[in-house]
Amino acid sequence: MSETSLIVSVLFKSFYNISLQNGKLTYFFVILLCYLVVVFFVIKNKNILRKLKFVIDSKRLDLLIILFTGIFVLISINGIGILFLNNKLVKLEWFHMFLLLILPIVFFVANNVKKIQTKRIKKAENKSGFMSDLEVITQKEDAFEFADLARKFSDRVFNYGSYESLVFGVDAPWGTGKSTFINLCVENWEKDHKEKIIIYKFDVMKFESNDNILNKFVDGLIKVIRGNFFAPELETLFARYLKILNDSKTTFSIFGVRFGIPSDNLSIDKTLEKLEDFLKGMDRKIIIIVDDLDRLNFSSVKEVLYVIKKSFVLPNMTYILCYDTENISINENQKLDAEKTIEFLEKFINIKYSLFLDPSLLLNYFTDYKNKAASRIKLGNADLVSVASEGLKDIFNSKEYDQYVSFVGNARKIKRLVNTILLLELDKVDYTVMDFNKYDLIHLIIIYVNYPNIFRKIYDSENGRNFGYFSVVTKYDDYYPMDEGKSPSSDYKNSTRYTDYVQTLNSNQKFILNKVFDTKERLQKNKFPSLSNEAHSSYACFNKHRRNLNRYLDLIVKSTITSENDHYKFYVTLKNQIFKEKVKISEVLEKQLFVNPEFNNKQLWSIIVNEPYVTFSPEKVKEIILYLLEILPKHSILEIDSTSDGLRNFMYPFFIAKLLNDVGWLEEKANLNRETKSDVKRIAEWIFGEKDFSEIGILDTLFKSEKGVLGLHDLLQFRSNCNFGRRGDFYTLLRSLSTHGKNNNPVEGDVKDVTIGEMREISQVVFNMFKKQYINESRNIFEDVINLSGSDLCGEEYEYIKSKIKEEELNKKVMGMKPRLLHYILYQLGCKDQSDGLGCGFYDESGYEDQGSIHTAVNKYLFDICFNSSLDSKGYDYFLFFLFINYDPKSSYVSSEIPSIDQFTKVLNKEELKNYWIANKDNIKKRDMPWKDTFSMGSYETTFTAHIQDLFKLLDQL
Repeated sequence: MSETSLIVSVLFKSFYNISLQNGKLTYFFVILLCYLVVVFFVIKNKNILRKLKFVIDSKRLDLLIILFTGIFVLISINGIGILFLNNKLVKLEWFHMFLLLILPIVFFVANNVKKIQTKRIKKAENKSGFMSDLEVITQKEDAFEFADLARKFSDRVFNYGSYESLVFGVDAPWGTGKSTFINLCVENWEKDHKEKIIIYKFDVMKFESNDNILNKFVDGLIKVIRGNFFAPELETLFARYLKILNDSKTTFSIFGVRFGIPSDNLSIDKTLEKLEDFLKGMDRKIIIIVDDLDRLNFSSVKEVLYVIKKSFVLPNMTYILCYDTENISINENQKLDAEKTIEFLEKFINIKYSLFLDPSLLLNYFTDYKNKAASRIKLGNADLVSVASEGLKDIFNSKEYDQYVSFVGNARKIKRLVNTILLLELDKVDYTVMDFNKYDLIHLIIIYVNYPNIFRKIYDSENGRNFGYFSVVTKYDDYYPMDEGKSPSSDYKNSTRYTDYVQTLNSNQKFILNKVFDTKERLQKNKFPSLSNEAHSSYACFNKHRRNLNRYLDLIVKSTITSENDHYKFYVTLKNQIFKEKVKISEVLEKQLFVNPEFNNKQLWSIIVNEPYVTFSPEKVKEIILYLLEILPKHSILEIDSTSDGLRNFMYPFFIAKLLNDVGWLEEKANLNRETKSDVKRIAEWIFGEKDFSEIGILDTLFKSEKGVLGLHDLLQFRSNCNFGRRGDFYTLLRSLSTHGKNNNPVEGDVKDVTIGEMREISQVVFNMFKKQYINESRNIFEDVINLSGSDLCGEEYEYIKSKIKEEELNKKVMGMKPRLLHYILYQLGCKDQSDGLGCGFYDESGYEDQGSIHTAVNKYLFDICFNSSLDSKGYDYFLFFLFINYDPKSSYVSSEIPSIDQFTKVLNKEELKNYWIANKDNIKKRDMPWKDTFSMGSYETTFTAHIQDLFKLLDQL
């Protein structure tokens, strides 16, 4: 350093003289200033002052004497080669001297410009959207309240600065926070004892396969000491000690690397003595931290411990070993008993310290870090991820938390779960309207993360249309355990395949799997058939009809979610909105874009009509029923697989009748008491359009003149659903119609007598409505039905249905519906047989005698108007059409036998039929039938003319 100073002084002295001679002294001061700036930055960047402080603090007077002696000698002899240098510099011109001095500045500037440039082009480091596995560095990030424990532990390790050498062991399972705990200790040491401690972290994982691991350990140790303490001879002592070990003839192995034991005990003892003396004289304690010791195999762990104990247990050197006792024994090929492992470690470790995690703190950690990670990802709705995580919170709060520890018992496992939840894009799952159960979802994710082979087995056996391996089965399914006793879940049981598979699993696997699929575990609190609709729609153990488990698998594996329209909760949410005060049902439903209108409306209305009556207010009852009456003609009467449920054909009339029975009796100031007769009469008043309901009568609304023959069909469907013989659970509706029609009509007793009294008045009113629009107007109902178009039958769903099926198939459905419509209408109006549905024909047009005058009137209408060729040239065709549609599907078309005349006389009077045939048979037989189309009757297909000759033979026998 002294020689360098002399050289620099000669250079600047020569440059000063030559600059003075050439009148360029300004350049000299500029160059001088530049060098001062360079020196300043070098001192700052290289921590020269800090190193100088180490030298001063060492108080090494011996080295100071040697330094000053050297400087004095150099100055006395005027340096080494200084005279030669001076002679050379004198010969240089000013410009050459200038270039010589400016080059170091140029190199310095260029180097620093490159560093600045690199920083500028380096992209800003974005925070990860997932939870990092990096350990905590400071107390601000401490989530497990380790700070106080770390302070106490760090003070014990410092041990008042004593030079006594100790080996501390920090024992805790993986992911518990050992590294975080150590980092907090390091923070305390740097804060409280910065000038008294040197910390050396040795990562054994980096050098496990290195042939010179001992050399790497010593090199790292020397480097750390050199950076914190001025001790030039320490490196020499360690190097000498290491050389003695490596050069000895007797060897031992560390990680498969052979190290020598010196045969000259005097030499090694002398070196150790010098090391001990030097380290004792240090006012610094060296703390050596060896983390992840449990990641090594047991043999390597033993070698590390022997090296520490025999070779490097020196004064002022303290070791902290971090490990998991259980994992040390697991990593050995021959499994070791945990107690034996502990016993072995105790031979080397002086003080053992164990870490434990509080479950409540672990839950808070999960919540906080999940929210932070979610906030960094552009989620559609971050709140939904929180809902998805509720299942994990339930686990932490459950009484079985101890059995979940292997899945969620430490920070690392929690992070894996959170990252998986974020990876699955659960922000797309709206749990308020989608059928995902948080309990089942988190358990399936735990299986997905911890046991991928089991999850793959679930996926392979339950994907597509498969079911019944993991999902529950009923007694009609394959692999149903018929020999088992009665299950707590009654009909639902685990298949024999599931039972056999579970027996092959270990206890942890069996536990987590049974939490989702075991019927006793999952369904014991919801015994069939009391299991709620929500449970049937969302539990992952069901996969037969609604494909619940399949939905979970698609979410986890493919991050795909079916439309919210396919979820039961979606309709429950809509229902809740509808039942809010001052919210109109039309406003709620007009905002919805249903994917499959018929299916979606069926699901929604099935939930609405099954609500308990206490949910309804009188205003809401009226609003809902009137809205249902309004939309009924807008829906399709056709039933088409996966496209149309034919809500108008049966479902909506049934819903109207059910609503009237359940809540139609409510008055504006009702006290929800269903016992008074005055209340139930309101139902009949509403049906017949009396008193408060004069403008909104059910029958009048259903059969308005503009609704035509389909309105008549709606009317008869509603009437049929009022039939107590068919709807024995509509007791309130029965009481209302019975007491309104005649005070002494029975409301209990023989079902036949009760039904006759109940249905009399509504049948008479319905017929008279038909009579007014058809009989009095001589309007042919056959013509109205035959002229119906696909648009008429499909309502506002026509375009949707057209887009889903081929035109040919749609036309076929339309042709098949017309015969059924006509058959139903005429049967309900004209049939007088009380044993089969009790048609209107059983009753008189008025009064209580029940002599069948309606049946007579319907026959007169059919023969005098519909079948009359004088009024309509197609009268004969309509007659044959009637006969075709009244074939009994169980005999005529299946067996090709001649049908029975009884098939036609349920509606037609036998004598009237006989007389009509005798008078018109010759003309009828000559006719060329206009209908060649194939149509469906029940479960088979035929044509209108397929059995015409059999029909003629039957009629000729009359």
